[in-house]
Amino acid sequence: MSSASTEQMVPDIPPEVPEPKWSAVPMELQEYPQWVPWKAVTITKRDGTKKVTKVPYNPKTRKKASTSKREHWGTFDDVCMAYMMGGYAGIGFVFTADDPFVGVDLDNCFDESGNLRDDVRRAVDELQSFTERSPSGKGLHIICKGKLPGKGHCDSKAGREMYQEGRFFTITADVVEGLGTVKAGGAALNTLYSDWFGESASTDASLTVGDLDWDDDAPLVSLDDMGVSGHMKALVRDGEGMEKYLDSEGNPDRSKALFAVCQEMVSAGVNVESILTVLTDKELFLASAAIDRRGDDKKSAMEWVWKYTLAKVLAKSRGLADEFDDDVSVSGDDPLGWIGGFEVSDDEMDEIQNSEFIADGLIVRGHLVAVVAEANGGKTTIFFHLAGEMVQKGYTVVYVNADVSGGDAKPYHAMAKEKGIRLLLPDMKVGKSMDDVVKMLEKMRLAEGDYSDYVFIFDTWKKMCDVLSKRDAKNVFMTLRALTARGMTIILLAHTNKYKGDDGLPVYEGTVDLRNDCDELIYLLPEKRSDGSMVVSTLPNKTRAAIDKITWEIDQHRNVRLHESYEDVLTRRKEREQIATDQDVIERIEERLQQGEAKQSELLSYCKEHGLSHRRVRRCIQRYSQKNRTISTVLWLESEGETNNAKIYRLVDVFDEVPA
Repeated sequence: MSSASTEQMVPDIPPEVPEPKWSAVPMELQEYPQWVPWKAVTITKRDGTKKVTKVPYNPKTRKKASTSKREHWGTFDDVCMAYMMGGYAGIGFVFTADDPFVGVDLDNCFDESGNLRDDVRRAVDELQSFTERSPSGKGLHIICKGKLPGKGHCDSKAGREMYQEGRFFTITADVVEGLGTVKAGGAALNTLYSDWFGESASTDASLTVGDLDWDDDAPLVSLDDMGVSGHMKALVRDGEGMEKYLDSEGNPDRSKALFAVCQEMVSAGVNVESILTVLTDKELFLASAAIDRRGDDKKSAMEWVWKYTLAKVLAKSRGLADEFDDDVSVSGDDPLGWIGGFEVSDDEMDEIQNSEFIADGLIVRGHLVAVVAEANGGKTTIFFHLAGEMVQKGYTVVYVNADVSGGDAKPYHAMAKEKGIRLLLPDMKVGKSMDDVVKMLEKMRLAEGDYSDYVFIFDTWKKMCDVLSKRDAKNVFMTLRALTARGMTIILLAHTNKYKGDDGLPVYEGTVDLRNDCDELIYLLPEKRSDGSMVVSTLPNKTRAAIDKITWEIDQHRNVRLHESYEDVLTRRKEREQIATDQDVIERIEERLQQGEAKQSELLSYCKEHGLSHRRVRRCIQRYSQKNRTISTVLWLESEGETNNAKIYRLVDVFDEVPA
C-alpha cells in the first residue's frame, strides 16, 4: 500500500498521447452509455518517484467521475463531444457487471526489436478479439466477451490485469494486427486467467475482504476535496455531531459514525484508496476508531476499516445499485445537492448578458446556431443578406450551399462576389463534393489557430447529412462544435417538416437532435403576400443569449429590409387556422345578425336549427366579440340588455371603434 501522495495536474493533452481513431472504435462498445473522457495526472509517491495516471471525468459536467456511478458516464457521442471541446487527453470505457465485456490490460508488451513478449503473443493469438495499443504505445488492451471465473485481478510485477467491472480502460482504437472486432473469449479467457493468476483467482464473485486490491496509481483525494457534506467532514475532522451516533447504552459509537461516513463517501464516488487513507489519518478525530484498535499501525488500521466497515458498505452499495436507474443521485444529507448542475453561474450569466453579436440581436459570435424554416420560407435570402452585413463588419464569411438549384446558382455566385462572401457550391465543382468540405473542416479542427473572425453558414444542414451516414453526420456535428470552441461562428439552416408539434409550433426535419446540441435554435416564420412579397419573423426556441425577436420584409426582387417592429406571424397563423375551423359557425351567426341584433339565446337557437352544438356556438360568440376574446379578430359587439343582464350582439360596422 502507498501512503499519502500529492497530486498535480499535468498539461491536459500531453503531446505523446494520440487522438483516438474514431472510426475504429467497435460499434459493440459504442452502443453502451459507459464512456468517460480522461485527463493525465502526475502522482508523487512516497519514495519521491512520479507517475502519470489517468483520471476519468464526467463528459457532461466536466467533473471527476467514479467508475461505480453510472450518472458520471455518458454515451459515445457525449464523450466524443467532450473530447473535441478540448481539455482531455483521451476517452475511456467503463466495465460493469451488466455488460458482456472483459478487459485485458498488458504492460510493456514489446521487446527491443518491437516483437511481442511471449505471454502477450499468446493472449493476442488465443483471444483473437479487439486489440489496441495503449496511449503510451508500449502496452496493449484486449477487449473480449465473456465472464471471468473470479474477481478482477492485477499482477503489477508481470504487467498483466483482467477486469470485468469497476474499472475503465482508455480507448485509442489504434488496432493491432487487424483485430478490430470484439469477439467471445471462450475457454481461452478462462485458461489465461487461471494460468496467470493461479490459486489467487477466487471462484467466488461476492465481495470479501480479499477483494481489497490496492491501486498504487489511484489518485488520492483529500477530505476537503471529497464531494461529501460539510457535516460529514466536520464529523471526521473534529468529531462534531458524534451525539447522533450512539450505542445501546447511549454512549458515542465511533464505529457507527465510521459506517455512516463510509456510506456517504462511497455514494459520492470517492475511491477506496482515498477513503482508507483519510480514515486512518491519526490527525483526524474519526481515524481513532481504527488507529486505537491497531496500535498506530496504519496498514493494519486500513485492513480493519476495510474488513469491518468499507467492504460491507460497498457490498450493500453494489447490491442496491441496480434498483435505481436515475441519471442523478441524491444524497440523504443534502437532497437538493443535484440542483447545482442546473443553476447558472455568475460567469455564465455574464456571458449571456454581454454576448457579442455579429448580426444584431440574432447571431452571437462563437455560437452554434440552428435556424429552421419551411421550404421557400426566405431563410437563404435572409442569410445571404446577413452574410453581406457580416463581411462589412470585418468577418470572413463562408457560405456552403448544398441546396441551390442550377437556375439560382449564377445569381448567388454574382451576389457573393459583390458582397465579398466566400460561396462554396460543392456539388457543382468538378471533382469535389460535400465530403471534401467535411474533411477540410476536420483538418481545421486539428490545426492551430484562432477562428473568432470566421463565420460558416451551411445551407441546408439536412443536405449535408443526406450525403453522409448517420454516424458520420454525428461526427461532423461534433467537429462543428469543436470549431466553435475555437471561436468560429457556425450557422446551420434547416427545414421544418409538413407537420406541427403538439404545441402548434413547426418541427425540425432531421435525425440529429439540434436543440440539445446547439447554442440557439431559432425558427423563421414566413407570411406570404398576394403581391409576391413576404414578411418573415423569428421565433427563438432555445437561447443562451439575449436574442431579440426580429421581422424582415422580402420584396418581389428578394431585397431584404428589417422591420421597425416585430410582427407576430405565429399568432396570426393560429388565428387564421382558428377562423377556418370556426367558419361554419361564424357564417350562421353572421347570417342571423344581418337580420338585426340578437340575444345569445337567440343565436344559440338559430344555430341549433342548422345542426350546430350549443358548446361550439357559445365559444365562437365569446371568441369573436370585443369582450373575452382570445384572438384579435372582432366580428360582433357585445352589450348588456335592459332586462336580466341579457347579452345583446350586433355586427361590427365601419363607424365602430374596436379596441386593439
